[in-house]
Amino acid sequence: MTEKEYKFFTVTCESYIEGQSFEEYKEYIHKWLMLSDWHYTSEQAAELITKKLDFIEDSYIRKESVSEAAVVVGYCCG
Repeated sequence: MTEKEYKFFTVTCESYIEGQSFEEYKEYIHKWLMLSDWHYTSEQAAELITKKLDFIEDSYIRKESVSEAAVVVGYCCG
């Protein structure tokens, strides 16, 4: 993991980002899943996001951080 990826994973995704669009929120979850210890491929991450889209939308509305939502999305099929 590069330093930039590490900062994204450990800092950026730890708090809700005001003004972030839902599409960007999903993109961040996608990237987070690929950087996580689960090491999902892009295709696997996209599939998980599709399966858990309602949960992700609810998390976005509740203003949960990307990491909070991504942990649930990533663990669901573990």
